[in-house]
Amino acid sequence: MCCQCVNDFPIQKNKITKELFSGYSFCAYESKSAAIVNAIKEQGQTSLIKFMAGFMVQNWPEEYQGALLVPIPSSRVNLKRRGFSHTGLLAAELARRLGSVKVANLLVSIGARADQVGLSFHQRELNLAGAFRGDLRAGQDKFRPVILIDDVFTSGATLSQGWGTLEDLGVTVAGFCVFAQITPRKPLFTGQERLS
Repeated sequence: MCCQCVNDFPIQKNKITKELFSGYSFCAYESKSAAIVNAIKEQGQTSLIKFMAGFMVQNWPEEYQGALLVPIPSSRVNLKRRGFSHTGLLAAELARRLGSVKVANLLVSIGARADQVGLSFHQRELNLAGAFRGDLRAGQDKFRPVILIDDVFTSGATLSQGWGTLEDLGVTVAGFCVFAQITPRKPLFTGQERLS
């Protein structure tokens, strides 16, 4: 990303509340943010993660200082295809930039699940049922608020499953942070957007 693109990027922190859980997004999911997400996930341009983290850090919530960041894991199929966990890399970059937070991989993907693109909220919930298991050996710190990290908030089904998995193990989740949020007024992008 050039300096002009970085300076012009539309950062907009937004509080999201969904049923019993809440958190923050840092921009709308539109052409620029979709192009960044797609370039990372589908083209392997992991160097863009530092920009994604940079945009998030600029408006990092005060109540999430000193948090334990738990990345939402990709499906096993996507992890094998990409060769990296984009949410794991994002959480690590956030920790590097913030200094006060730590990362713990308390969630592990299990079972097969279909691609989420184009699925309704109900279909996403069914698709994600039993998608994760908790692994507290990764280093839970009871003195830090647990914050889930993901790239895009669409319906909240993925975060809900991760949240519920940890809560079932007695881990209190304080919130979540996602890079971008799809809003009802915005079209669902195809994942084919490109950075110019």
